[in-house]
Amino acid sequence: MTVAETEGPERLSRAWWSVHTREEFPTRVRVAGLSGAGRWVEVPNEGSFLTRVATAARAGAAVHSLLNPLAAGPRPAISKVLYEVDTEDLERSYPIAREVARLLVTDHGAVPRVYFSGRRSLHVYADFRPVPLPDPRDAYSRVYAGALDVIRADLGPEAGRALDSSFATPEHMSRVPFTRHEETGLLSIPV
Repeated sequence: MTVAETEGPERLSRAWWSVHTREEFPTRVRVAGLSGAGRWVEVPNEGSFLTRVATAARAGAAVHSLLNPLAAGPRPAISKVLYEVDTEDLERSYPIAREVARLLVTDHGAVPRVYFSGRRSLHVYADFRPVPLPDPRDAYSRVYAGALDVIRADLGPEAGRALDSSFATPEHMSRVPFTRHEETGLLSIPV
């Protein structure tokens, strides 16, 4: 590939990577080969994050970042929640993810983004202004569980089963868009 062939896709990827972190630094990233998990590395700023992710993406590696790096900061705060919609058939996940995103907008004023995970699920990220919290772990779980209860009540039992509740911690990692899934080798892409 020439520089011209990679410039467009990488420029697009960099824009999504910047949105993914929302300028919340320092944070940690984990780069893993397709054969196994890597180690967590702290990155101090957006430039080092973009460089590390771009290098890993070009190598075909899987990359994860912390969902809420501010939760571990000197003034703990949360600014994102992540819902995983995982059904046995990806086509059945789309209407559930659409409804989750709609509820997050209408009921919580959030700004959601949806990604294909690279395996079989859809990840729905809800961004909002950072909320200072005395105990972000407990508060995040309450925010997450409260929204999950509303979503399940509105969408019914099938949607409730499709939403993975293991994401209810502020320290949860999230797959970086336009990087590969370590098991399938498929890209995580915005939907």
